[in-house]
Amino acid sequence: MDKRKLMAYLAVLGYALIIGFTFLFSKEAMVYDVSIQLAYRGIIAAIPVIIYAIVQRGSLHYTKDKITKLLLLGLLFPFLFVGIQTFGLSITSSLEAGVAQAMAPILTLIFASLFLGETTNYKQKLSIVLSVAGVIYIIYRKQVKNPDPDFTGMAVLFLATISFSIYSVAVRRLKGFCTNREILTVVLTESAIMFFGIALVKYGKRGELHRLVEPIHDPSFIKDVLYLGLLSTFSSGLLLNYALQILPASNVVIFNNLATVIQIISGAFILGEPLFFSHKVGSVCIVLGVLGLNFLGEKNPPEPDTIKSRE
Repeated sequence: MDKRKLMAYLAVLGYALIIGFTFLFSKEAMVYDVSIQLAYRGIIAAIPVIIYAIVQRGSLHYTKDKITKLLLLGLLFPFLFVGIQTFGLSITSSLEAGVAQAMAPILTLIFASLFLGETTNYKQKLSIVLSVAGVIYIIYRKQVKNPDPDFTGMAVLFLATISFSIYSVAVRRLKGFCTNREILTVVLTESAIMFFGIALVKYGKRGELHRLVEPIHDPSFIKDVLYLGLLSTFSSGLLLNYALQILPASNVVIFNNLATVIQIISGAFILGEPLFFSHKVGSVCIVLGVLGLNFLGEKNPPEPDTIKSRE
């Protein structure tokens, strides 16, 4: 394995580790309205890229064409994906979120095949199915004790998954057209403005703008949104985009399923939660699926159909 691919795999492993704790922090931050959580999360995520843009102005090169495409990209992630996912978590449980998220590799495989010309062999397709089955099996066993899933919440979260899958393919398609920093600077700044704007309008109409500053005095909320902003949005976006510049989209997105394994491990070793047989079986299926998709394909797959820079 060459150094670039090794770094890409390390990046996407870091991404999966961060995502593994995201649902926990997002749920904890629900003590405040969703729009307030998203406003703080968006602003915190945008601070590093704004500082970088000011300090390193010469390293970012934008054209009208780039800005247009990146503004559209920003609607998918983090605005739609993060926004819809956070709203979905506010009306349902993380179990339903896990089911919806597990479908991301399958959707990404379909979109990548249609728009990038990426191909997978039957062993890789079986690997995706195995990994998805592992997630669903773990969640199903948990759900036995609560047999009334919230289908409305799942439908909302599924829309978030679709947004994420399209975003992953779009970033891959922009390879060679925009740098990782150029992408993040636009999409994170755009989402911060939109999230804060929504909260500002919502509470401005009510004459309750003071509600926007109340969370500043809550250390627990600040801890949660710092994780969600700096890690779950900024850092995970940085790592995800980097990996998508090098690896096929479906190979990257399947690492989302590792987040389920990370949740189980952290629950067992940090929170002292019980580790059941279903956890072990499902986790093995997830890991084998991730390994199969990434290492049972062509050694030198063809480059995807991308948008070339006109500079």
